[in-house]
Amino acid sequence: MLASLFPGYIFVQSSGSMHDFRPIRGTYGVRGVLTGAGGLPVAMPAPIMGDILSRSQDGVMSSLLGKFPAGSTAQILSGPFANRLVVIERLDAAGRVRVLFEILGGQTSLAISPSNLAPASMP
Repeated sequence: MLASLFPGYIFVQSSGSMHDFRPIRGTYGVRGVLTGAGGLPVAMPAPIMGDILSRSQDGVMSSLLGKFPAGSTAQILSGPFANRLVVIERLDAAGRVRVLFEILGGQTSLAISPSNLAPASMP
């Protein structure tokens, strides 16, 4: 399952002060540029960017890839549906996992944080 972790954003590494960022703003899919004082782009702190890059392979976040493949079964860890088994639908654009579970005789779709799911252990 692939989904954009930061929809509408790209991360750009600059070798200095970036004053003309119109080409970035014009990139397909980019909604805007985060700016700070003086209208200049805001720098992502290096430790945060390093953490993002350390969990990606070729620009794809690997922490969820393979852990919750579509159609697999997972268990909800906490909350009102704790210990319920669910079927993985997909990863949504907000980074949440869409799951299907049975309630009141029908299937319902729910978005849930991946940290609140564990792959179901089969008996």
